[in-house]
Amino acid sequence: MNSKRQAMAVIGGGRWARVLLTVLRDLVSQLNGKGTTEIDSIFWVTDHAPQAAQVYLDNQQWENVSLVPRSKIPFSELVAGVVASSPRQHFADCQLLLDAKVPVLCEKPLVTSSREAGQLQALAAKQKTPLGVELPLMHAGFFRDFSRSVAGCIPDKIQIRWCDPWQEIRHGERKSPELTTDYITDMFPHVWSLLNVVRPDWRLKSIESVTYSPEQIQVECRWGEEVLVESVFSRRAETRERRFWIEPQQRGIDFAVEPGWTLAGVKRTDNPLCGERPLTRSLRRFLEVAHGQTAYEDWEASVDRCLDSVEWTEALSARLQAEQENQLNRLVRDNAFDIDCPEHRNRLIDRWFPELSRTEANALLKSPARFRQWATQIVDDLGKR
Repeated sequence: MNSKRQAMAVIGGGRWARVLLTVLRDLVSQLNGKGTTEIDSIFWVTDHAPQAAQVYLDNQQWENVSLVPRSKIPFSELVAGVVASSPRQHFADCQLLLDAKVPVLCEKPLVTSSREAGQLQALAAKQKTPLGVELPLMHAGFFRDFSRSVAGCIPDKIQIRWCDPWQEIRHGERKSPELTTDYITDMFPHVWSLLNVVRPDWRLKSIESVTYSPEQIQVECRWGEEVLVESVFSRRAETRERRFWIEPQQRGIDFAVEPGWTLAGVKRTDNPLCGERPLTRSLRRFLEVAHGQTAYEDWEASVDRCLDSVEWTEALSARLQAEQENQLNRLVRDNAFDIDCPEHRNRLIDRWFPELSRTEANALLKSPARFRQWATQIVDDLGKR
């Protein structure tokens, strides 16, 4: 292996990029000097609020992290790149790195359309360059232990709850919902990854239903041997929930606080805290692939293995959008829509903010007058259909 010291890039200017920078710095310090390519610096690539990003770096006093714009990425120095920009930007950022033959790990979702996912898969193959999706729970020791414990089960039903409060502190950063990304695109890839760990040989087969309310959505799918998978998602929940439950075996795992508890009927057993945290393990696996220490075909997060998640996320998002519009159309048709009702406002936000940029969405949230004008126009358009 080439012993020349090299660099990594993290593309994106938001909360998750900052989390990745923190975890990567610690991980790189562990890896350096252990026979892998030494990484002596990390480039934080963002054009979003660069002054605020620089202030953040100065406050952290990270000497080995440098801020650079997209136009000045030093591709020749990169051994790997991590994409943590907004989902709409993922395709362009992955393409940018793959064109330079830089191995890529992209935050979920890889992209929001199966067409773009196929294009990136083809580009990665053409460039002979690894491309994968960051789905940390695929690497979670506590969930893999649970998966082994239920390996012999043939369930009738699986119930999954993936719910977040409106704001919480995660990895030392304040987490708020990304309103320009819909529920499914934001959350379903995690559910797909859990199912994939439990039975990697099974595939989702059909969508039974998608039910929406501003408080939560419920998705029913058929998986594997006609197992019904009921998933509930929320980002307006009272508390954080992460639960995977199997019927009729009454076995499950609750990991709202990692590593959580394994459940068997009414019995609850604490999961042991052992090994690396899922995100650290996910990044370590990526670097092993980037350095050639793990074969690409053995990488569970490779685009070849995760393409199915993009296809199902796209299909479910379309069903969610149709359900949201149907409900809004009924409210407008019955003259029941009230722009001053918080629930009705949330319906507009959930359906149409994913079509806006972050700048546009933030501007509307900061100006009640602009929001009212925007909402009135949408309601008027719905009334004309």
